[in-house]
Amino acid sequence: MDDWGTTFKSFTLYHGVIVSLLLAWIGCAVAVGIAWRGTSRERALSRAWGAVILLTMTYGCAFWIVMHFRDAEMYPWKFVLPLQICDLVPFVAGLALLVRSRTLESITVFWGLGLCSQAFATPIISVGYTHFHFWYFWISHTYIIGTGVYLVVVREYRPTWRDYRVGVLTAIAYTTSMVPVDYFTGWNYAFVGQEDRPNTALDYLGPWPWRLPVLGVAVCTAMLIVKGALWLLPVPPKRHRGLPLCPRCDYDLAGQIAAWAGDRPLQGQCPECGLIFAWREICGPHDTAAHRPGTLAP
Repeated sequence: MDDWGTTFKSFTLYHGVIVSLLLAWIGCAVAVGIAWRGTSRERALSRAWGAVILLTMTYGCAFWIVMHFRDAEMYPWKFVLPLQICDLVPFVAGLALLVRSRTLESITVFWGLGLCSQAFATPIISVGYTHFHFWYFWISHTYIIGTGVYLVVVREYRPTWRDYRVGVLTAIAYTTSMVPVDYFTGWNYAFVGQEDRPNTALDYLGPWPWRLPVLGVAVCTAMLIVKGALWLLPVPPKRHRGLPLCPRCDYDLAGQIAAWAGDRPLQGQCPECGLIFAWREICGPHDTAAHRPGTLAP
């Protein structure tokens, strides 16, 4: 039996235990979020989670840079720079929890669940829990997958085709920018360099450079699968307890309705999260003055 402190191997009991524990942690966080949904406690939980992600990931990235200057041979630039997709998405996820940006949420869900989730199934580490890399790898991917699930389940994120385009176009922009960097340096950030990564999905994409267009198709397909899977989920209700609430953050919009001087405007903006929405979605197609200042007809 391998020493779990020094060695990690995929598809072993060790692998199963780690993934099970992390999924259980994600499940607990989501359960708390559901119980607190629509309250100030849930918003505080989201912001605290986002802040923890940003602080710990900043520490982790700084650690790798410091280690490079201590031992450049052991920690070369091709490993320590936070340019890999799974280094970047946690920062996006943390910001998405803090500022409630639809673009950041879309990148987190599509990049995280569509591209980074396979790391739980095929992790590319070989060291055990006594190594910093072990904790950095598993914690960063837990942030990614956990935040993606949280956005879908607790915040009831449901992507539109515009959100899908955001995920695809930002992924294309990122990988395209990494191609010349990898080509001229010999690195393999975004996995578009000439270096092979065994025991990952890249095994099935063919040799470089022919795998680049295949990789692009695979990315679009993975995100399309995420879009289709989330499309099957029930659409969250627009009304809770007869009150007009923001579709994204459940902020009570009754005050805006009460301030209307005449006919209902076409669009509104949530003062809490900034979402621009159609009032028809909130009040229904047959809104009348009898529904105001915030009590909607059933």
